[in-house]
Amino acid sequence: MNLRAEEYADVARNLRVVVDTTASGTAVAEAIRELDAYLEREASTMPGDLRHFLARRSYHKALLWIEESGPIPRGLCGRGE
Repeated sequence: MNLRAEEYADVARNLRVVVDTTASGTAVAEAIRELDAYLEREASTMPGDLRHFLARRSYHKALLWIEESGPIPRGLCGRGE
């Protein structure tokens, strides 16, 4: 696990729930509430890329940013972001 993944373990856990297609609606809703609260609480101190992904609800990209060491390619999710 890289340093970023350790630092953002709770965020990554919630992101995994959101992107898990087998997660219950209740679990996804709770994870999104936690991510929204984290964004509101930490927006001024978090890295810009992570803030951007969370604010735009680009949860796959946010998880990749945490788990990978390189930049996230534009349009990765197929929407041209």
